[in-house]
Amino acid sequence: MNKPIDNWRIKENERDKISSPIGYEYKVIVRSCERLEKYRKKNDWKYKWDTFIDSSCSECFISGDFHSGDKLYFNLLEKKAIAVRFNQSPSPEIFPKILNAIYKSAIPVALWIRQELQDLNIQAEIDDLLGCSTIELPEKVKDKRLQASSHTDKQTHIGHHISLLWENPYILPPKKFEYTTP
Repeated sequence: MNKPIDNWRIKENERDKISSPIGYEYKVIVRSCERLEKYRKKNDWKYKWDTFIDSSCSECFISGDFHSGDKLYFNLLEKKAIAVRFNQSPSPEIFPKILNAIYKSAIPVALWIRQELQDLNIQAEIDDLLGCSTIELPEKVKDKRLQASSHTDKQTHIGHHISLLWENPYILPPKKFEYTTP
């Protein structure tokens, strides 16, 4: 869930000479298949999603920075959090623990950057990104990714490194959709 899939290149057809990253044209939203079946916190998840949708982004997100997995989990519970953001890129060692804390606390929405970016005020960039209604957030993330395409150095633009976990409990894949966990 911390891979740059929004940067994978697509071609519309075999004749296309130009391929563009999928995140420039489409909303790329990360989902967890673990929540689709037998998730014992389904009611909490739905409650938090409903609360999230009826709020603004600026009210919903709390910072998850500077917390280990266990500390993050207890912080999310203590603050009755419904969405979490990370202004710092989680290290590869801590990232699975962060995902576990998000899962265990039934958080439906999370936003993070995949790598540290020098000379960029990540907090200000994310604050700007979250200056919208909650329902507009996936589109705003897509717009940031598109802005990265015209930036002189794509690697230094936040749109090239942002991930959005967006787990609407009411949208489920078709029954015959098969998914596997690694």
